[in-house]
Amino acid sequence: MPLDLRINLEHRKLINNHHVYGISIKKFMNTPKLVDKLRITGISRDQDGRWFCIIMEGRDRPIYLTQYHP
Repeated sequence: MPLDLRINLEHRKLINNHHVYGISIKKFMNTPKLVDKLRITGISRDQDGRWFCIIMEGRDRPIYLTQYHP
């Protein structure tokens, strides 16, 4: 891997999220039906610096949810 790419990946914000309808971690954790059925596997910050869930998976079923374009 080129050194400049490695430095940028390690030290710079290279993505920008424009997701205004993402579910916050707090809201997720305070919603028992979500907590019972889903597990958060990925989080990110929106453009205002607020954390939100970007990846979730089913606890007992093969369900996968993303808040980005994989």
